[in-house]
Amino acid sequence: MWPCRILLLLSILVCGCQRRDDGALHVAAAASLTDALQEVAAAYEAAGHGDVVLEFAGSQTIVTRAIAGAQPSLFILADEVQVERLSKAQLLAEHFTAFSSPLVLIVPRESYAVTSLDDLARPGVRVVLGAEEVPLGRYAREVLRRAGLLEAAQGNLISEEIDALGVLGKVISGQADGGIVYEVNAAGADHRVRTIPIPDAFDVAPQYYIAIPRSGPCLEEGRAFHTFLESEAGRSVMERHQFRFE
Repeated sequence: MWPCRILLLLSILVCGCQRRDDGALHVAAAASLTDALQEVAAAYEAAGHGDVVLEFAGSQTIVTRAIAGAQPSLFILADEVQVERLSKAQLLAEHFTAFSSPLVLIVPRESYAVTSLDDLARPGVRVVLGAEEVPLGRYAREVLRRAGLLEAAQGNLISEEIDALGVLGKVISGQADGGIVYEVNAAGADHRVRTIPIPDAFDVAPQYYIAIPRSGPCLEEGRAFHTFLESEAGRSVMERHQFRFE
């Protein structure tokens, strides 16, 4: 059995939107799921199922490609807005809320300029967030809005990043004093950053969504992968990577 293959979709221009004819299960998934889904896919294959091709990108990019003609067997997205885009384009048979990954505040390992969410609004603190048009950026701004800190924190912005890796990079390098990312991203960099929990009253508990295409190749295999992901074996992997099931 070949190990799962991984295709990183950095932009819509990297890959053409061609039909799948290789017989493999193609899963188009949000980039924040990379480490966890690699492990799930390896376990799925080891259990005797077919090959899995994992295609990681931002949820918006995945959906844009699907609307242009790409045909994955399964979508796993981090943004309900993008699920709605697929639905409006009549590309979905059904979709489900799958699991969540709470947000956390991250700060450089040896820095104490930020010790709480409130500090992001303090004058002189350097803040990095996801860009407003990506899910992470919208979620982070909603946290700050709920905390009454949005306007002041945005005044401290030194950068807006397209994904969590960009936010992590600015904090790890010391260019920013604090940023907000998914808990799963922080867990992967725990020796380089410190994490500060976001109070429950302000956390938005971002959800991930499983979406089944209306048509395309290997749809039954896509459903089988969804079933495996929801099984004890799949859940144990996801929970180890800080994802939470209801």
